[in-house]
Amino acid sequence: MILIQNILNGNQEAQEIIYDKYKKIIKNFILKKYSNYFDLEDDVSEILIKVFLNIKDYDSTKSKFSSWVLSLTKNYLIDKWRCSTSSITSSIDITNVNYQSNMSCDFEDNNTLNYISTQLSPSDFTLLDMKYIQGYNYNEIGSEFQLTSSTVSNKINYIKTKLKKNINEDIYD
Repeated sequence: MILIQNILNGNQEAQEIIYDKYKKIIKNFILKKYSNYFDLEDDVSEILIKVFLNIKDYDSTKSKFSSWVLSLTKNYLIDKWRCSTSSITSSIDITNVNYQSNMSCDFEDNNTLNYISTQLSPSDFTLLDMKYIQGYNYNEIGSEFQLTSSTVSNKINYIKTKLKKNINEDIYD
């Protein structure tokens, strides 16, 4: 592809053409997969930077350029979700831990919480929120919902299992 060769030779115009064309393609790809995506503009920019940094590795004999760009996009999203969800699942597995202190990735908590909220019913999300974000113990949550502490514990364990399954399906989908 002539544009790619021009980019490799430092042609700024060719880079702008690719940027404008693939910015729309990447946005549409992300929005098709995740309808309410918070960091769309930032992530599209990050992906395009990856494209330009790695363009020397593109091999036209192996794939079309658009396929290669979308492959980079998909890998970026997988890495992003894997990082944010692995910190979630590890913090959920540990009892009596403040959720926010376990966030090891640079992604905003709102993105992570929004993702979790889309995977669970409002009542399930409320239970996890009370336990892992607000720091309530099983007895306090049980008092709030007229449940025994063992019932709350069982429900939360079930919710965590369901959430982990949903996360794995999203990552490897």
